[in-house]
Amino acid sequence: MYFADFDGLRNECLNGNKKYSPTVPLNKIEKIVFDDQDNNVSIYFTNESGKKKSYYLESFAPKDKEPFAQELAEVSKLTNHEFRQNKKKNFNKQYLSILGVISVIGVFVWFSTFPRTGVRSRMFRLVQDLGPAGLSIIGGLFILGILYSMYKQSRKPANEHIYMRH
Repeated sequence: MYFADFDGLRNECLNGNKKYSPTVPLNKIEKIVFDDQDNNVSIYFTNESGKKKSYYLESFAPKDKEPFAQELAEVSKLTNHEFRQNKKKNFNKQYLSILGVISVIGVFVWFSTFPRTGVRSRMFRLVQDLGPAGLSIIGGLFILGILYSMYKQSRKPANEHIYMRH
């Protein structure tokens, strides 16, 4: 991989229509971070006005992250390489997902206890047909799925690679 491909790689890695394309001077790059489980490389730098900024390149193939980060670190003269084993994962998104499932299922269970009168939407009828027990089982399955994904992530925590200046 050649560093001359950085602009093409950066444009390819941007999601969707995001056109944020900062100018990252090589001598202003302070730190490059990536781990074994994500497909992202984070670049921390200081912009022209002296503010600390970060830039995230996404959608790397697992075999391309390390050579890219090594070459970028070499070109930007980041000499200190640190390898942190078993970095703990942040489960905040999963906790919020569990809270969301509990909230939505709670509202559905509440709706399922309304008496069957008048014209109702299909969703409302489905909720009433499933009843509190059926909805609780469905919610429990969603929560078990989220907990299983958390378990898998905690069994094999990510190792983090950090390139930085002394």
